[in-house]
Amino acid sequence: MKIKCLRDVHYGISLKKDRIYEARNCGKGWFAVIDETGEEYAYPPNLFEAAEEDIVSDQEEMLLKAN
Repeated sequence: MKIKCLRDVHYGISLKKDRIYEARNCGKGWFAVIDETGEEYAYPPNLFEAAEEDIVSDQEEMLLKAN
C-alpha cells in the first residue's frame, strides 16, 4: 500500500512531509516503512494518510467487481 506522510519526522531525516512511501501493515495498526535512512522501521498510523493513487485503485477495483 502507499501512504502519505503528514509531517517531518526527526527534522526530515527519517520521514519527509507530503512524501509518498510504500508500506505494509506490521500489526496493531502501525506501518512498516522504508524511510529516508534506507532502513525499515515501524511508525504509528497518526503520521500518515492513504495516498490518493491507492484510493483511486481501490475505487476502480470495486467498480470492476460490481460489473
